[in-house]
Amino acid sequence: AASSRLDELQSKLEDWQMNPEEEKLQEAVVQHPPITFTLKRSMEDCNDDDWVAHVLLQVTFPADYPLHTVPPKIDIVWFILTQKSMVVSSNKPLDSSNLGILDELGLLQAISEQAQELLGMPSVFELVDTWLSEHLFDYITRKDN
Repeated sequence: AASSRLDELQSKLEDWQMNPEEEKLQEAVVQHPPITFTLKRSMEDCNDDDWVAHVLLQVTFPADYPLHTVPPKIDIVWFILTQKSMVVSSNKPLDSSNLGILDELGLLQAISEQAQELLGMPSVFELVDTWLSEHLFDYITRKDN
């Protein structure tokens, strides 16, 4: 993905705010690469704190994000379910220790629906911190089940 170049975007936004009628400045904001970043979250199962889900998310705002209120696109880059009590040999790949299967499509659909409810609000924190920590384990099937 292209770099978000946030400092450059901030400068373009400030220029546009100083001259809102200047179409070239507005076009420079619209043509700027989308804002994208990754977030790693580790969350304990609220029903059994020995289980920990680790997920790496990529968040991408639509190209017209500063000008229109639309939800971000969230993709799951990586997932693993582990147990705190688990002992893994140092020569064993971490992914081979994954104890769960994530219903990625179901989770992404639920995140999308929740994002629609949050339009106009700073939704990334609400989605990937608050909402995800409360609902992530609803979309995980443990391999021991």
